[in-house]
Amino acid sequence: MILIMDWEAFEKHKPFAGEKKPSMLRRRVGHDYESRRIYLITMTVEGRRSLLGRLVGDAEAEKDSPDAPRIELSPLGEEVRDCWTSISSYYPEVKVLAITIMPDHLHGILFVERQMEQHLGMVIKGFKAGCNKAYRRWLSSKEGLVGSSVPQQCCSKDNNDNGSSNDNDRTHGFLFSRNSTTIS
Repeated sequence: MILIMDWEAFEKHKPFAGEKKPSMLRRRVGHDYESRRIYLITMTVEGRRSLLGRLVGDAEAEKDSPDAPRIELSPLGEEVRDCWTSISSYYPEVKVLAITIMPDHLHGILFVERQMEQHLGMVIKGFKAGCNKAYRRWLSSKEGLVGSSVPQQCCSKDNNDNGSSNDNDRTHGFLFSRNSTTIS
């Protein structure tokens, strides 16, 4: 049996989901993302593709041996890491504490040391814009990334790569999923 319903009927039948909001509006209500705090950020690669690196080593190897399991970053993963570590140069009030890159996602810890003029979402937006530039360079080259230089405006406050859709973006997409960033 096929049940056909209009959008309004569909929305009424999913009360558990609540109102659908764009990703920037899914923040914790009343939380101040500009003041002094430590944040854990998690981002996943679009389609959960293993673009940032690969798992190498032997699961049976000793912890400190050269054969121990580890993530070997791809050139794109190296650029993402470099862009993350450069956040403080663009936002001096934000200190980068850590980053762990997995093949299809990353975890990072940022410390907002003092009140910021812009909320943390703008910092993440700049980081993603720099990563998207590296991703587009990687897509345009046959062998992947050439070198591992960090984009000049990797995480800049005045970065104009605002995620707008143009024909190039529709063809290549974005490195990170749009609705997958978690800030806690």
